[in-house]
Amino acid sequence: MDVVTKTYKSGGVWAFFKGFWPSTLSIFLFAGIDLMTYEHIKENYSHFHEKYDYPKWIVSFYSAVISNAVGVVMCYPISTIITRLQVDDVKSPNQV
Repeated sequence: MDVVTKTYKSGGVWAFFKGFWPSTLSIFLFAGIDLMTYEHIKENYSHFHEKYDYPKWIVSFYSAVISNAVGVVMCYPISTIITRLQVDDVKSPNQV
C-alpha cells in the first residue's frame, strides 16, 4: 500500500498508466510479426516434411521458434521505451 500511496501522491492516477500505449502497440506489433512470420515459414517449408519424411511437428516447432525470435528482436526497442517511460520522472522524496 505504501508504493500505491506514494505513486498516487507523486503523479496522480495517470502515474499508474505510464507506458500503457507503447505497451499496447508492442503487443499488437509482436503478435502480428510473430503470426505473419510463423505462417510464412510454415507455408514455405512444409514441403520438407513430405519430401524428406520429417515429422510434421519439426517444421511447426522450428517455425514457432524462428518467428518468436524475429518478433522479440523487432519489438525489443519498444520494450526499452516502455521501461524508460515507467522509470523516468520517478524520484524518491529525498531527491530534489
